[in-house]
Amino acid sequence: MIVHFFKMLRNRVVLWAWVMIISTSASSAQETMLAYQIAHREVMTTAGGLNALNQVIVATDSIPSEQSLRAVSEAIWRDKNVMWGEFTVFIFLKDMNLEGSSYAIARFTPAGIQNFSLQQFSLKGTRYLDLTPVVVASKAIDTLQKQQAIEYDVSLVAKKPSPHRILVTGSTNLPDNTLVSINISRPYLRQGSDQEYLGHISKKVVAVKGGMFELNDTVVDYRWYTALVERKKVDTNNEFTGFRSISPRVKVVATISTADQTVSAVVARLGALGEKMNGPLVVKGPKSAVLEQSAITEIEFQK
Repeated sequence: MIVHFFKMLRNRVVLWAWVMIISTSASSAQETMLAYQIAHREVMTTAGGLNALNQVIVATDSIPSEQSLRAVSEAIWRDKNVMWGEFTVFIFLKDMNLEGSSYAIARFTPAGIQNFSLQQFSLKGTRYLDLTPVVVASKAIDTLQKQQAIEYDVSLVAKKPSPHRILVTGSTNLPDNTLVSINISRPYLRQGSDQEYLGHISKKVVAVKGGMFELNDTVVDYRWYTALVERKKVDTNNEFTGFRSISPRVKVVATISTADQTVSAVVARLGALGEKMNGPLVVKGPKSAVLEQSAITEIEFQK
């Protein structure tokens, strides 16, 4: 009987231990999952298909771990969102400006998470900056100086998705809602000259969102071509001497000027006079700073 009693007691202890392990694991999982709110959702058409963009606010008064933020983004993606060609989660800490940069970015495809990154510079000007753990004071100063001297850059790609259409995609570390002017033109040569001129096709303004911007448009040559020909007919003194050749190439120039920015959060980041806008492609003037990047693709000329 005594032996039987101790066997029962041992089995109960083992069972209790397993229950405690399961409970502890469940409790840890609950602690890892932060409370969050989806503040805004929209869908953007990109070269890879439809990209669902989500602005998420996590309810915390401290800086969460990377693991807990990844858990939040994966929970949102798995909640009936795995079918999107691209699914992007921008995570903001409580009280952060939704018009500015997010603290974390998670990018998904149907295969799962593809990229997760933290943007420490987004904490500048928030109450969370003082909470960032720093081992040595000098390192904190170095980090802050690097945040203040961000070098901005833009990469640009132009493609022909179908006849007489152009798809321009850009990636950048410029803040969300930065306005980008996209100029599309076609080179041509005039009779009796080797100098290359540009026929202006269009100019469109797009905004940066999640480190990307895009323009999907039709290439219409009729307007600039006809304008040159008709102007010559009525003005014989016009410098236009006729077409020697018209290039099959189309040139794209993306221009970011601080003078064109209208969102206060962007102006604060880049400086009202462009004084905070730095980088190898940045040209600074007395009242603004300009960053330009160009790309070329081939699209058949059509009157």
